[in-house]
Amino acid sequence: MNLLCAAALLATCGARADTLTPGNHWGITPLDPASVQRGIDAARAAGASKVVIPPGRYVIDQSSDPAGLIRLDGLKNFEIDARGVTLAFPNVFKHDLYITNCENVRISGPTITRGVIVSSQGTVAAIAPDRKSIDIRIHAGYPTNVADRRYFGDAPVLTFYRPGSREILPGTYNVFYGAPQQLEKDLFRFPLARPLAQSPFAVGQYVAWRGTVRDDIILGHCSRMRLEKIVMLGGTGFAIHEHNCDGGNYYQYDVTYPPMPPGATVAPLLSTNADAFHSSNVRKGPTLENCHFEGMHDDGIPIHGAYSLALESSENSVVINLPDPGADYRPGDRLAFYDLNGAQNAIATLVSIEPIKYPAHYYNGSKYFSERPSTPLNYRRITLDRPVPAQLGWMLADTDVCGSGFVIRGCTIRNARARGMLIKASDGLIENCTIEGTTSGGIVLAPEMKSWNEADFSKNILIRNNTIRHCGLYMHNDNFEQSAMTIGNEQDGHFTPSPGHANIRIEHNKFIDNPGPNILITSASNVTIKDNEFIRPMQEWDASDEGITNLGENQNALIFAAQANGLAFSENRVSSPGKHMNAIETTGPNVVQSGLPSGITLRK
Repeated sequence: MNLLCAAALLATCGARADTLTPGNHWGITPLDPASVQRGIDAARAAGASKVVIPPGRYVIDQSSDPAGLIRLDGLKNFEIDARGVTLAFPNVFKHDLYITNCENVRISGPTITRGVIVSSQGTVAAIAPDRKSIDIRIHAGYPTNVADRRYFGDAPVLTFYRPGSREILPGTYNVFYGAPQQLEKDLFRFPLARPLAQSPFAVGQYVAWRGTVRDDIILGHCSRMRLEKIVMLGGTGFAIHEHNCDGGNYYQYDVTYPPMPPGATVAPLLSTNADAFHSSNVRKGPTLENCHFEGMHDDGIPIHGAYSLALESSENSVVINLPDPGADYRPGDRLAFYDLNGAQNAIATLVSIEPIKYPAHYYNGSKYFSERPSTPLNYRRITLDRPVPAQLGWMLADTDVCGSGFVIRGCTIRNARARGMLIKASDGLIENCTIEGTTSGGIVLAPEMKSWNEADFSKNILIRNNTIRHCGLYMHNDNFEQSAMTIGNEQDGHFTPSPGHANIRIEHNKFIDNPGPNILITSASNVTIKDNEFIRPMQEWDASDEGITNLGENQNALIFAAQANGLAFSENRVSSPGKHMNAIETTGPNVVQSGLPSGITLRK
């Protein structure tokens, strides 16, 4: 057979005859996993624009690479073709890919796995009579070193599932536990932070909990990246985390369950120990398209910036404390200032910023700025284009580094212990997505000024043609984000007034089988709710005595609004409501709306 015929045969069989040549795989071979790093570095040094990793399984561990990960730094206009490749990173204390200072790099095709099970799970064997502890028999094949805080010390929380299912048990909540006590080889007693509720917890239910949390793929100071056709199995934390980037990055990938471990008879309940995707402090928001995320032990897609703390002000000058020393404030950025009640007080443009020394001042109210020695001392003096009367305890957000301009299209998120999407950015589009089986809201637009210090309010958001099904399952949770779709802000036991969120359109969406309120709107202005379908709402259980009652929310109303103006309802339909829905819409204080009651039609 001549070479021309051989090439034609390879192409017919689907082999990469065009790419698998000695000239572009740079000596990379599955027989030598460390050759992946060497090959990429060699290609870069030679000025090449592409590396092809030959198909196969590469185990990147301490025996082959002291770093235990793959580093990409300073690559520009480069492509890594990893179709048919599996990259395994069994060291759970390190990242998988550490990508920094890269621009216009495309990575396509690999399956990325830890190669080991990084969480644990079991079946409830007993509940103590005082309900202050539970005994869990760990499923065969899953880690039993659950008392080792190096592996299981991050956010010790139990999540309960329907027996024999990956569906999170409705009506439960985050069950926090202390140091487990080993009773038998695979049986452990978990002391609980508070007594377990009587219902719906029971012996025989499945339960899972996360292991140590690390980012699997992290991007820092990157722009115009494309991560495509990647499958991630069994991650340790944020499956992909973009942080302090100029952004404009594109993602199309899956986060799903790892294979069953040897000896197991029960499939894994968790796919990753935290978020499927996380965007923090990014200038141009990400595009996520046709992603499939399931089984996370935290959120699906958070996008946010960070708040800084104001210490004092004088005319156009304000002294601030940064929560992150890498925070990227730039002259020309727009800064939003919030008073002690969480209400927006001023907006100003940054003229200059400089590091300064400053006596220690702490504010006891925010998780990140409190009276403790470990509080970061990252002081800056900023000059603004106008005076701002900032006081000690005010917060400010750089609205240009919150991931605005994002697009989330055609994505599926299911079975997540938290929110499906947690958005704190502006100028965004969420369309043609399916979110189901989340413990909190399916789509949430809400800043977190004190708990996680994540900014900011959202403006100019279009949410259309999505399906939100069976979301808000944790009706016992003390959390206002329980509605299937939540747009709001809560600060120190009250909803903050607008201006906050603004210019939000919610249209052509389907809300199906959501057990509690389907939409909550607070701290917002100019919100349009048009041509949405609400199918079988509130059929599962009576939520009247659960959730946030101290804020005045009616947990048995389809829609709740407070501290909101410019709400407009039209062409919405409700069909087959459950007996627990006692109102279509109820309002708290300071609501201005139009289109009701004709804007929501009830069909029994």
